[in-house]
Amino acid sequence: MTEALPVNPYDTDAFGAAIEQALLMPADEQRKRMLFMRDVVRHHNVYRWVGQMLLAAAGVKRQRLATPSLAVDDTYSVQSTDVFAAGRR
Repeated sequence: MTEALPVNPYDTDAFGAAIEQALLMPADEQRKRMLFMRDVVRHHNVYRWVGQMLLAAAGVKRQRLATPSLAVDDTYSVQSTDVFAAGRR
């Protein structure tokens, strides 16, 4: 977000300088920056993020099902009885 003033909360001098810059910024520039940031937040909200995450997860699942080398194969699963039997030897 280029309209936001970057602030490192651990750098108190830079933090103070950013606050001063914001306070001395002309009102019309403040308004323009705020309108732009609100528009970005309006379009890139939590619902969009969740939708993108679900689509990505569905894509991974489709890819795994379509790629034999990534598919789960029960042939190599270890039975719990095998583990206990090996321990008793």
